[in-house]
Amino acid sequence: MGAILIVGAMAGYEMTAYGIPLGPFSLYFLGSIAVAGGLAVVVWGFRPAPVVLSDAGLGLRTAGVKTTLPWPQVDALILEPPGGSGGEAHRLVLVPATGVDLGVPIEYPNKADRRKSLILVKLDGLQPTVDEVKKAARRYAGAKFVDKTVLQRKPVH
Repeated sequence: MGAILIVGAMAGYEMTAYGIPLGPFSLYFLGSIAVAGGLAVVVWGFRPAPVVLSDAGLGLRTAGVKTTLPWPQVDALILEPPGGSGGEAHRLVLVPATGVDLGVPIEYPNKADRRKSLILVKLDGLQPTVDEVKKAARRYAGAKFVDKTVLQRKPVH
C-alpha cells in the first residue's frame, strides 16, 4: 500500500482533504509511514525467542541476559501463576545455581521457595501456550522444573 502511494505521488497524483489540495508530499509522507510500518512488522516477526529450552541448556535473550546456560548452571526453572492483581500473566522464573553470574542482579524472591531468582519472561506476550511451555520445560529441565500453577491442596486433619 505504501509503495502504491509513493508511486502515485511520483506519477503526479495529489491528495486532497475536503477539497483542499495537499500536494504530492502528503502521499510521500503517508506512503513512507506505511512502508516503515510494514518493515517493522516483518522485523518484529523474525525476532529470536526470548527463552529457548534445549538439550544444551537454557538459551536466554531476555532480562538483560544474552547467553546459553548449561543445565548444570540452572538450579530451578519455575512456572509461576498469575499474580492476584488480575492484570499479570504466568511467569517463567530462573533460579541459577550457586556461583553462577548472569551479569544482572538476581533479586526476585520466587513463589516456590523464596530463593533469589530472575524473572525471564511473562507468558502473555509469547506465542506458545502455558501448556506448551510446561511440556518443553518438563522435557528439557526435568526435575529442575517446578510448576507452581498446579493447585496444591492442604491436607485435611
